[in-house]
Amino acid sequence: MITLYYAPKTCAMAQHIGLEWAGVDYTAEAVVMGSEDFKKIVPTGAVPAMVDTEKGSEVMTQGLALHRYIAQKYPEAKLGGDGTPEGEFEFNSVLAFINSDLHKSFGPLFHPQGYTTSEDEKDVAAVRTAGIKKVHAQMELLEQMLEGKTYLVDNRRTLADAYAFTIARWTGSLEKTFNDYPNIKKHNEMMLQDPVVAKVLKLHNPES
Repeated sequence: MITLYYAPKTCAMAQHIGLEWAGVDYTAEAVVMGSEDFKKIVPTGAVPAMVDTEKGSEVMTQGLALHRYIAQKYPEAKLGGDGTPEGEFEFNSVLAFINSDLHKSFGPLFHPQGYTTSEDEKDVAAVRTAGIKKVHAQMELLEQMLEGKTYLVDNRRTLADAYAFTIARWTGSLEKTFNDYPNIKKHNEMMLQDPVVAKVLKLHNPES
């Protein structure tokens, strides 16, 4: 049995979708990130986190590693690479882009104080403005990656799609949103047609 720890409106929605797609027996437990209670389970207080009782009581963390774990543990679901070196590289490179470039670019938007030593509001605002520019640079790259494609990897559904869907929607509160990128908008609409995705999205974004 797998237990997924998640918090609403976080990247853990991607692993949540993945577990649903895999059709496995699991439980999902909502937590408060950074809370003392959750830190007793995960010292960093961050999500996503997972426990697989078949593996033991170890708490598994780091989103990129969890994506790969789900893909490899449930190969029959075909949510990862195709098993060839070339296919695994394609899957892993797309995941790495979303994790290290697109996902990371939101840091200055969500936590601008962590990117400057200044407490001046103008300096903090400048960090956020620069962050928005970086986000859209990465969104442009995702837009290019989806050109002429329905899915990101091997023309089939993989965990990369769940991850891209999750992170791209974080632009929803910006002046320019994911809906302003034609290929990303099309990908988002395709994902929302999946009842599993719609169900998980409702759990993570109750007001949507």
